Amino acid sequence: MATPFSDALNTIFGANLVRHWKMWETSGTVADDATDNVDANYVSGPTINQTPLSADAGAKSVLLDGVDDAVRQATGGIFGATTGAEWTCGVLFNSSDAAQFAAIISMGRTNTSFGHMMLYVQDGDLKLGYCNTDGTSWTTQFNCTVDVCDGQTHLLTFTKTTNIENRVYADNDKTSSTLGTGNPVDNSNFRMFVGEPTRALAIGPTDRFDGKVEQFFFANQAITDEQVATLVTAITPASGQPARKRWGGINYAAAGQRGVW
Repeated sequence: MATPFSDALNTIFGANLVRHWKMWETSGTVADDATDNVDANYVSGPTINQTPLSADAGAKSVLLDGVDDAVRQATGGIFGATTGAEWTCGVLFNSSDAAQFAAIISMGRTNTSFGHMMLYVQDGDLKLGYCNTDGTSWTTQFNCTVDVCDGQTHLLTFTKTTNIENRVYADNDKTSSTLGTGNPVDNSNFRMFVGEPTRALAIGPTDRFDGKVEQFFFANQAITDEQVATLVTAITPASGQPARKRWGGINYAAAGQRGVW
């Protein structure tokens, strides 16, 4: 039997796992945080206790309607996330809405003069953008042509390994660059959302996420290809194994682009 996803997370990250939102809280307002930090609220009453996306004991997903639902950090500040060189965030999700232009993970400051990082879907494809300006242009953007809105469970992972490298994984498949992303700052305006943008951007997604989410995590540690593979093996979703479609790496530094958020 495969190791449960939650156990695999704890084995990989240990004390560096500073947030782990399990989306099967029954109160209807608060996302259960396995790290005992209660600071994630459901926005606009998404439908809870849906079909699980993993084989974790008691797991349930939450259905976000794509209209006004989200899971939002309830308090200001970066909740113990690192200001060092390494960190990782990720989410288990499932969607069949290939037409949406929606944020899956969004993090950044709520004011308009600082940067944002957004993992989002557009026309079924996964994209990641860094906005380091006033919200009118991406400092850089990954365009990853992998169908992540195919009705199957997917693990989306972003890891920052050093000041000059980052990687995005869709299940086991990755793209990477030597673009420096900078580090999170313990700032009262910093927020982290699942299913909606941290704020409106002229270049950013116009929709909220339409689909199911089950678990979100943030760790003060980078993750390796092998550890990502361990997490993918641990998912074993009730609806079938995640899709594994190939997409290649893009080196934006070779084109002279560099951004810090």
